[in-house]
Amino acid sequence: MTEIVVIGCGLAGLSAAIAGAERGAHVTLVSPMVPERSQSVMAMGGINAALDLKGEGDSCEQHFADTMRAGCFIADPGATRRLAEAAPDVIDWLSRQGVCFTRDEQGRPAQRPFGGQRKTRTCYSGARTGKQLVSALATQARRYEASGAVTRLMGLRLLSLVLDDDGACVGAVLVDPMTNEAIALPADSVILAFGAPNGVWGKTTGSQVNDGCAAGIALRDGLSFGNLEMVQFHPTTLETPSKRMLVTEAARGLGGRLYALRDGRPWYFMEEWYPELGALMPRDVVSRSIYRVVHEMGLKHDGRDEVLLDITHLRADVIERDLDEVLDTCLTYRGIDPRVEPIPVYPGVHFSMGGILVDEGNRADVDRVMAAGECACQFHGANRLGGNSTLAAVHGGRLCAESAVQQGPGASGPRRDAALDEALAGARADIAAWSACGPTGEPSRDVRARLVQTMHACMGIYRDAAGLERGLGTLRDLFEGCRSTGCGESYYDFLSTREELRLAVAMVGSALERKESRGAHQRTDFPDTDDERYRATMVTSWRDGRARTEVRACQTHA
Repeated sequence: MTEIVVIGCGLAGLSAAIAGAERGAHVTLVSPMVPERSQSVMAMGGINAALDLKGEGDSCEQHFADTMRAGCFIADPGATRRLAEAAPDVIDWLSRQGVCFTRDEQGRPAQRPFGGQRKTRTCYSGARTGKQLVSALATQARRYEASGAVTRLMGLRLLSLVLDDDGACVGAVLVDPMTNEAIALPADSVILAFGAPNGVWGKTTGSQVNDGCAAGIALRDGLSFGNLEMVQFHPTTLETPSKRMLVTEAARGLGGRLYALRDGRPWYFMEEWYPELGALMPRDVVSRSIYRVVHEMGLKHDGRDEVLLDITHLRADVIERDLDEVLDTCLTYRGIDPRVEPIPVYPGVHFSMGGILVDEGNRADVDRVMAAGECACQFHGANRLGGNSTLAAVHGGRLCAESAVQQGPGASGPRRDAALDEALAGARADIAAWSACGPTGEPSRDVRARLVQTMHACMGIYRDAAGLERGLGTLRDLFEGCRSTGCGESYYDFLSTREELRLAVAMVGSALERKESRGAHQRTDFPDTDDERYRATMVTSWRDGRARTEVRACQTHA
């Protein structure tokens, strides 16, 4: 029987676990939290599929074309076409898993418009699509758990991948952050589904459980990453003391209008600048437009870096039914009732298009390692379409399981056991060494504060070489200091601080190397898009103690 270890229990991890169990494998599902606490539950808007239920002539080919166009043509075209073609089956599979989609009068999945798409193709479950998807898949995973096909290990974090002498992955070492106890799990394949590196940004729309440590470890352990500079700022987020709360794109899909006050009157800038799609332009375009209105034109809301999103013209029952989470979020965190007053919004860090570089089978460049969901780089290019992240997570997780089962059993016996024993002994020695010294050097909270400040200063909506070089120097100094002094209140605190810094160094280095403006990556010193040199993937690896980035030409597509 094929033994698969899945790291992460959001949509990608759950889909991989279920698909692996469906194919007769045994899956060990590892995560720090239960699925209901995963970042995937925060996905409000929906999931895309060209079902053409509105009679608009939609097709998988048009879904593919919209995705490639929004991603500025640097997504993997073969994988992206496969994603679009698989989408209708994904909706059917999810329905069979028990997902409660909002339905139309004929009992079919209801669909609504979403940004950057010329057809109505986003299926949804009110404004709580992520919660519905995770709830259904978690229930199915627990059924397989009851049968013995899936084993769940909660409360654990990744310490390292374990490679044999041939460079193939034979398992992983994990740690309990509360007890510092480490274990080694053998595996024929390891599927990475650990989500976004939110820790490098501080306030984001995502979960701080997704801290970026596992991504830094994957980089350290030899995996190549692609397009780390491509970070999406969602145009409509709500400021709160602890994080930025997402105001779903569905609010604009249902008719919400963005405006700023100009000469005391509402000015609907997106409708004036982009009359075809208005506020439903791709997210990078809307975010840059808001930045321009606030910072270049000075049209701030009550002196704050915000514009206004108006949904007061929608019927109250529509808001209460289809935008219920938006209503709850605004009332709970800001005391704003969007049924009668506009919502103050500004772009916030939302999604990483870059990540572990994988092929059409979601295989990484280390043998027997796969990746899916937000930690993988494949489908989204320079800018993700709303509704494609949930689709990519489910589809990618299923593909990972398919690839793992096709590869079948890997190395076993004394050679694998020796590699696992050596890795586990090394991990325990590192933990013991840190414990013997205790926290030293600069406190990790101060290091993290400087990390976050540096990332926002140099990797915001607009970037330039001078800022990126300053940021890279700061981050390298922080990384070297953390590596040598062992900051942190616990071993995992030390480890995660160090690995988040490693990843941040790689991200800024990749941004420096892409000397053009494309999608989410906007360089004021290189304002034009350079297809001749940079219609390409920036491939970053960690070699000789440094992040190294090279330009790899993208495949073409018809």
